[in-house]
Amino acid sequence: MLARVGDVTITVGEFEDTLNEAPAPVRQTYADPARQREYLQNMVDTILLAREARRRNLERNPEVAGQIRRILSTRLQQVEVVQAVTPGSVSEEDVRTYYQAHVGDWVQEEQRRATVIYLDDRAAADDVLRQVRAARGNLRTIQELARSRSVDEHSREARGDVFYFRATHTARPAQTPQRGDAGGAPADAGTSAPAVDPAMSAAAFALARELDVSEPVRLANGKWAIVVLTGIRPALSRTIDDAGVRSSILAAIVHQRRRDREQQLMTQLRARHAVEEHPERVDRVRFPQTDLGGVPPFEPARRAEGDTPGRSPVPTQRPREPVAR
Repeated sequence: MLARVGDVTITVGEFEDTLNEAPAPVRQTYADPARQREYLQNMVDTILLAREARRRNLERNPEVAGQIRRILSTRLQQVEVVQAVTPGSVSEEDVRTYYQAHVGDWVQEEQRRATVIYLDDRAAADDVLRQVRAARGNLRTIQELARSRSVDEHSREARGDVFYFRATHTARPAQTPQRGDAGGAPADAGTSAPAVDPAMSAAAFALARELDVSEPVRLANGKWAIVVLTGIRPALSRTIDDAGVRSSILAAIVHQRRRDREQQLMTQLRARHAVEEHPERVDRVRFPQTDLGGVPPFEPARRAEGDTPGRSPVPTQRPREPVAR
């Protein structure tokens, strides 16, 4: 035993466990025996203050009760969720199964992105090519040309953007509206990704650097296109033996399992305890209007007068308006 306060005892083992729970840099500061005695004194003082607060029934104070509930809630989640599901609980088979199910995250072909301007004939294509080259790599100007000159409506809406696509002619969904049959090519079988005209794809992959411009390209549907390379994603091939891959897989599995376990815990607790909720009454809550767009300012002085955390401070000079129940 190191100390006793009433019926509360602090043993050597408990003291050691308390120090070992601290982060390594903090533990290092307590290597000095004098610092350890100081920490022990702090533990004794904390117990004394807590016992006196309990004697005064301060634990019944709404603010204190709320803090206690949050501490207990956090501790239960730590025990039932965080400590129950750790990276060590994930098997090698789990890792390999996840990798195979998400192999596309780590093994990918080279992809390219382009701004494409569709034209009806070669003469129009030559004219637009001249204007694109005159832009000297100014992508904003090129996109404006796509918006004003392209004969494809969807391409005009996307300012010519064809999002990252592979040499196998399939494109990833774009952030903006995009032609589903770019250049008139049919969609690839077995995939919902929009198809890219093979000639247009070949032209994009033949360009060496971003903002390089292709010669006019004849498409499968008889139209013409000017292709400006706007992005290159190199091929990606990372195996399951890659430390970074394994780390990300472990993190993903642990995260999902903890979410599942937390959901199971809450389902069990709701079945075990009587829970009655009335979310439709939330709109009855009223907050005092302030100059901060309705967000009450933080005022420590009023907090000290008894306002609980999370509750809007209410001016003491006028009573709150009654709320209809």
